[in-house]
Amino acid sequence: MIQRIHAAHEMHVCPTAATAQEHGITLAKHTLPCRSLSGCGPATRLHTSSGFTLIEVMVAVTVVTFGALGIFSLGNATIKGNAFAREMTIATDVTRSWVERLRADAMLWRTAGPGGLAFTTYLRDAPPVAAVGAPGEWIAPTPPEGVSESFAYDYHGFPTAVTENMRYCTHLRYEWVFPGEALRVSVRTYWHRTSRGTDDTISNRALFPNCGRGAEAAVTDNIAQTVAGGVSQLHAVHSSIIVRRGRP
Repeated sequence: MIQRIHAAHEMHVCPTAATAQEHGITLAKHTLPCRSLSGCGPATRLHTSSGFTLIEVMVAVTVVTFGALGIFSLGNATIKGNAFAREMTIATDVTRSWVERLRADAMLWRTAGPGGLAFTTYLRDAPPVAAVGAPGEWIAPTPPEGVSESFAYDYHGFPTAVTENMRYCTHLRYEWVFPGEALRVSVRTYWHRTSRGTDDTISNRALFPNCGRGAEAAVTDNIAQTVAGGVSQLHAVHSSIIVRRGRP
């Protein structure tokens, strides 16, 4: 008899009053738990609750926080990388334009000898022919009056004569390869590092005004600090070209 009722319970069927009376059993409220969703009337239903502990919440918040910090750091690095790539592109274009300008200037070099460069615009700043194999000093070239050429360029890479707008600066250096016949001209374009005005040891826009005209040696020393393992306040792009005297 008990086994039959137990079997009915395991089959999720609630015993009725008639069944219990047939077997001489008195049913009391909540005597047997009802595992069925219907048909049991006053039987008690079991309720369970689920959620997250405080430790689980703290671990989740920590993981999300570190993930967000990583994303923000990556975004900041991307912005700085794009800014530097833009500066490098402009400086490279400026340097390339000066190389082409020097190549065109060499077309006016027709006469051999010390006075052969007198008709050129920029090559005539080369040292005397006797100084073969000894590179001269870096100098800021002097464009002729009435032209839009300049040794200084603004933020967008356009020539400028306004000191406050000078962002990229070009210097030239000459070296004789073959006396009176072939000349190597080195070109460098430098610009200040970017520190958003918060650290003068990294970037100081007041340093070398007027693109360092008259202070070319100090600019050279500042750029050389990067090679020596120091902290330079300048970036620079270098190039060179060998020009030869044309035939008369």
